[in-house]
Amino acid sequence: MHTFKIFKGVVNLLVLIALGVFLNINIAIAATDSVIIDVRTPGEYSQSHIKGALNIDIYSPQFRSQIEKLDKNKHYEVYCRSGSRSSQAVRIMKDMNFKKVTDRGGLGQIYSDPKLRCEGPSC
Repeated sequence: MHTFKIFKGVVNLLVLIALGVFLNINIAIAATDSVIIDVRTPGEYSQSHIKGALNIDIYSPQFRSQIEKLDKNKHYEVYCRSGSRSSQAVRIMKDMNFKKVTDRGGLGQIYSDPKLRCEGPSC
């Protein structure tokens, strides 16, 4: 049974990676096996972001369709610059029946997590 759980975990990870490649996005998996989502604009993301975070711009017309493609049973941690957009995104995701979504707030909160690393010219 233990081997099956490990296999299932590996398969889930491969599905997430394949989805990331399909959507042309990177995926960050924190120590808690959660997926980190940065809901800022691509320009903001290019300046600094959590290494490997998904960049799904809440202002994009494709925001809902990109979110809809994600596994609703995974744990997602969402952040933005100040915490406003992340709270909006979390509400939308919960309305879309995502089970485990955490609002990590703004850059100050997420960058203070020692398990996560900042990447980009403004780090």
